[in-house]
Amino acid sequence: RTIMCPPLGTPTEMNYSISDSWSDEELVRFLAERKADDSLPENVLVGMDLTLIHPRDSSPGNIWYLNQSDDQQPYGNGESDIRKAKGGYWKCIDVLRIQTSKSTAGVKFSLEFYEGEAPSGKRTQWLMHEYQVEQNDDANVPQEYKSLCTIFMQGSKKLNTEDELLSLSTNAPNDHLESYLQYLADMEEQNVAVNS
Repeated sequence: RTIMCPPLGTPTEMNYSISDSWSDEELVRFLAERKADDSLPENVLVGMDLTLIHPRDSSPGNIWYLNQSDDQQPYGNGESDIRKAKGGYWKCIDVLRIQTSKSTAGVKFSLEFYEGEAPSGKRTQWLMHEYQVEQNDDANVPQEYKSLCTIFMQGSKKLNTEDELLSLSTNAPNDHLESYLQYLADMEEQNVAVNS
């Protein structure tokens, strides 16, 4: 199921974004507390399969991806450190354990994108930070979202002020929204082709 945060909303529903000032602990808690029917920050897209796109086709800037996929495997060593993607692969380069409380723990994976076939692809400047919840004893229901990711160009300027945050409002021209809508149309076209 692919859904996107609502393009319009009252100011109280859409008045915050995930920013670069959020700590790793805050990001893990955000992921651990999220349910499918919760309102989302304006810079979060839900359900985009990042293995189907090249990072240059992703939404640059302060955009986050919330995923429900059950097929994501934890990174270990060797083959499991690599996740295939369009035009190349993501390679895990760092793992950080994050303890937010006695009952909630998460992990932050840092991944680097390589163009070409593994293991001899060409290193690029694209990076991904992916957060997953490993333990959530406070939750009385299964975790609905499995990961929270952001993709960015290494060394790119981080967006910090509210004025610089990206808006997904349909009232303003937005290449990110158009790119995401094109992605959804392509996915629907693939589903129709498979089912016919």
